[in-house]
Amino acid sequence: PTPPATVETSDRDIRIAPSSGAGVGTAATDQIEVANGFYARKLYDLAAPEYQKYLTNYPTGAARQSAIFRLGECFRAQGNTGVAVGYYQKLLSEYAGGEFLGAASYRLAEIYFGQRRFDEAITLYRKAAANAKNADLTLSARYFEARGLEETGRHAEARLVFQDIISIKERNPYKTAAKLALARYAEESG
Repeated sequence: PTPPATVETSDRDIRIAPSSGAGVGTAATDQIEVANGFYARKLYDLAAPEYQKYLTNYPTGAARQSAIFRLGECFRAQGNTGVAVGYYQKLLSEYAGGEFLGAASYRLAEIYFGQRRFDEAITLYRKAAANAKNADLTLSARYFEARGLEETGRHAEARLVFQDIISIKERNPYKTAAKLALARYAEESG
């Protein structure tokens, strides 16, 4: 496509000329910013088509990973879990790393956990913990990994994860729950 036109003015005339190329790439940036603007205001029904437009028009765009993740988030927030799962799976199949890999793994694990698909959830929680970009998400993934291990009867593995969780001293909302789980295991084993 031809770059956008610019308007050049002088004292007496207006002349339209092709862009010098300085604005090339701004259409993709503008598109993702529109989508992100709706997303930031929690207008998910408006953000979703803008993310879809970005993915269609810029299939190799720099913001592709974030667009896929946030599109999944839009559908999840609107109660369309099936479509959201498809986008999280798409992100995980296309990327081996990146800023949104941990978050997509966590969201998908959360859905599977709720569906009682514990083995799949455990695998994804582990992936989330390994790829999370913040400590809170890592800690939460580890806790729910342990809960999934409990649900599948893998108590020895769960015990190890709970012990790791209680070793984290700062900002740990799961510490008490992990201690209670370990106390329950100690009581059961005598």
